[in-house]
Amino acid sequence: GEAGDQSAHGRALRHATAAILLSPLPRLSLFTLRAHAASRARDREAAVETAAALKSRWTDVAIAQFWRGFALSDTGDPALLDQGLAAMIAVAASRSPRPMPIRVAARCGW
Repeated sequence: GEAGDQSAHGRALRHATAAILLSPLPRLSLFTLRAHAASRARDREAAVETAAALKSRWTDVAIAQFWRGFALSDTGDPALLDQGLAAMIAVAASRSPRPMPIRVAARCGW
């Protein structure tokens, strides 16, 4: 999947979506899995939906906001990307006295 197999990314997105629908409670791990799969599958609609859910359910959780930004990174909409990454940075900065690792920033393409 990570090497660029679009069919694998699409399957991962479908499986993550099914897991969310079948889960009795919202699970952050499933939403982050879907955010990753949506981004890699280049599925703008799924990425935006997942980012909205992460924002709504886990506003003050830094890792949720990281995956929100990650999901929006491939939408082709700079405003959405800026919004997601700004939220992640704000939450991370408020939770940790140490700056965010440069490799995380580089991974997001900042």
